[in-house]
Amino acid sequence: MRILHWNDGYYPHIGGTELLVRSLCHVQQAAGHHVTVVGRSLPDCPAEEEIDNIPVWRRPVPEERLIQQPGLLSQQVKACAAFKRRFQPDVIHIHGSHMAGWLHLLTREAVSCPTILSLHAPIRLPAPVQRRLLMGVEAVAAVSASMKQQFAPLLEGRTGLVQVVHNGLSFPAISPAPLQQPFTALCLGRIVREKGFDIALQALAKLPQLRLIVAGDGAALPTLQQLALELNIANRVEFRGWVHPHAVPGLLNEVSAVVMPSRWEEPFGLVALQAAQMGRPIVASRIGGLPEIVHHGETGLLVPPEDPSALADALQSLFAAPSTAAAMGAAARLHAAARFSIERCACQYHELYTLAAKTTPIDETPILD
Repeated sequence: MRILHWNDGYYPHIGGTELLVRSLCHVQQAAGHHVTVVGRSLPDCPAEEEIDNIPVWRRPVPEERLIQQPGLLSQQVKACAAFKRRFQPDVIHIHGSHMAGWLHLLTREAVSCPTILSLHAPIRLPAPVQRRLLMGVEAVAAVSASMKQQFAPLLEGRTGLVQVVHNGLSFPAISPAPLQQPFTALCLGRIVREKGFDIALQALAKLPQLRLIVAGDGAALPTLQQLALELNIANRVEFRGWVHPHAVPGLLNEVSAVVMPSRWEEPFGLVALQAAQMGRPIVASRIGGLPEIVHHGETGLLVPPEDPSALADALQSLFAAPSTAAAMGAAARLHAAARFSIERCACQYHELYTLAAKTTPIDETPILD
């Protein structure tokens, strides 16, 4: 099967969706499929290259110029259509954020093959365009039941395939170390308000015996560092900076638990999966897709969002019962292996590709007019 993955970004640009797409490509290629990736142009990256034997084509116009100079749109559309015709995919798999979905709509007459749209996050397109995209593909795959529910109003009236396909990741090569003592928690990810790392700092202020590592970078970093000073906990908080995904398993071996105090509805929560793979219990907000990964009282603990006291109580309970924390981490690792392997994810997508080939999309209205 010839599979074209279309995402707004790809390695060396690194984010949750990029990690998923890269892992998925490797598994599909190992299974004998011909896989290639379309992503946006990146500085210092050639237009075409192979990364780990995966062909990558980067769209010729940088996204910023495309937005600022609409006259370049026709150039982009022609190039994308030409690439589709050259590759002749058996299936197009869009990882649905804004530019990838939009350009697919504008070039969908270039080749005739089923299209899968994975919903990794809210789509940054006007509602009518979102609906046309959702109606104009043969299959929609939400990365969590929560994500599917968020899109329910736009999916209303669709009779085609709409399924939940949870993300998966390859298991790290290194083995989990015992949970670290003294008790150290970890916040990992983009440092933005939505992630709620400030809530973790407020919880830490109530727990003088605990340490916290904050790994990541983002616009809210200066505010977070100032808050640590104001709470008089700066000596117990280590701001580690951005960590390459390859180094994440080693970082997880340095800590006792992972904290995800998100205040927004996480579509899935790959950090929770990374933590589980390394046998770390997770304390997370009961919001979005996180409860689909974290089973309360079994693989971690769920707390209400925006509640530093509840978060502090949960962390204290793990600190006070190291054997319980270790048992939760071991259960999380088993759960990740059983439910969230990249092989399981790839198998579910392959089944969806096969079903999509037998399905007719609802919206056949031409968009190139």
